[in-house]
Amino acid sequence: MGYLGNQPTIGAYHKLDAISTVNGQATYNLLLDSVAFTPQSANHMLVVVNGIVQSPTTNYTISGSTITFTGNLVTGDVINEIRVFGDILNIGTPSDATVTNAKTNFVSTSSAAGLSIKGDGTTDGTVQLNCSQNSHGVKIASPAHSSGQSYTIKLPTENIAADKIMKVASISGSGTTAIGQMSFVDEPSPFAKLLETNTITDASNTFYTQFNNLNSTYGSTYNAIRIVATGVRPETANRTFNLRCSASAGGVDNGSSDYSDSHIEGKTSSVGTTGSTGRNAIYLADAVGDGSGNKALSMDLFAFDIFNTSRHTLFVWKIGHDAGSATNTPVISTGAAYRHTTSALENVAFAFNNFSDNPGIHIGVFKLYGVNV
Repeated sequence: MGYLGNQPTIGAYHKLDAISTVNGQATYNLLLDSVAFTPQSANHMLVVVNGIVQSPTTNYTISGSTITFTGNLVTGDVINEIRVFGDILNIGTPSDATVTNAKTNFVSTSSAAGLSIKGDGTTDGTVQLNCSQNSHGVKIASPAHSSGQSYTIKLPTENIAADKIMKVASISGSGTTAIGQMSFVDEPSPFAKLLETNTITDASNTFYTQFNNLNSTYGSTYNAIRIVATGVRPETANRTFNLRCSASAGGVDNGSSDYSDSHIEGKTSSVGTTGSTGRNAIYLADAVGDGSGNKALSMDLFAFDIFNTSRHTLFVWKIGHDAGSATNTPVISTGAAYRHTTSALENVAFAFNNFSDNPGIHIGVFKLYGVNV
């Protein structure tokens, strides 16, 4: 068998040299071929005195290469023989950091793991992988005992590659002893991925905020966009919150019949509707307050078919804001709108009232997300 540390000392069967007794003496030297001999223990010896087999540790003890009887021997006592029946299998204790890889070639079978890390009754079995300097390391721990889990995880068979994640590709067996085959797969695209952020901190001279070059930048990756706005306030109250867009880089369409929209607004106990089949902008919300009392507008807007040249872009939104002329009056606005052209969308812009004069957007954050639906 293999061993760690010192080579085992085994198979030493000897009859030791005869010993002459001395009157009144209990301790005698053990010799083998006139050389001092050290047995492994008293239990590995047969000692016969006066024809009677002596009991180890009761009738005698061993210390190094000496034997000591529990009572002094006297004239006439005869040590008939002393035999040693093999040495203890002693593998020794390896020094720190001396066990090499060749000495730890653990073999797994169909019924047993090659290496088992046990818990201590309180702490779950844990493997630690240290850094090169052994100053710190990461750990992999077993599930808690209460979970009753004994499943097996098999690592992927594919080549590892960047931007991949692992998932369970197949299962054999079931329950707590199931075997899961892992696989490297592409990371799934999120429903909405943040692409850009426009932050307005003091917009007394900023008439509108705009996201540009949408089709040229994102058209091959996404088929819709989501724009979320928070903390938006106009410079003055009672402003209409509008949207314009364009297929041309840097511009927005503002023709009198470029858009059609329809939306519903509700506040306290009243509900109103508005809409038009021909507008120069999409009306998202009417009579927006200026944020008195730390109130502000928030919006969640989706635009579908923005890069599809055979369909009109559809905008759908929900907005919450404070009424322009009332204190502590929340308003909910929800609606839908089309742009009247089918060209791929490049720009989307937001403003209060007109897109070219004050009062504009005082403050707010607009976030653009790419979406695949």
